[in-house]
Amino acid sequence: MFTKRLSTSARQQSPGLTTFLFGLAIWITVATTSPAVEFAVRFDATTHPEPVDGRVLVLISRHGDTEPRFQVSAGVDAIQITGVDVEGMAPGAAA
Repeated sequence: MFTKRLSTSARQQSPGLTTFLFGLAIWITVATTSPAVEFAVRFDATTHPEPVDGRVLVLISRHGDTEPRFQVSAGVDAIQITGVDVEGMAPGAAA
């Protein structure tokens, strides 16, 4: 009787597991075959002639009605923000 409950339960969960594994396979295929997006941030020597230290932030938004920095919020509709620390970043060098 215990074996029957397990097999019935396994059959009921099987479609969800199959859907998950199928979705995972598609995600892995897309993630490994899509070209990577890269950002390079530079500044000119006329802006700042010496190397600088700090943090470079890139904000990515779907909406162009306001500046991305004013669109920062919590939730599923939030914009994407990524950053990197820089030390001695020279004019013309990429971060």
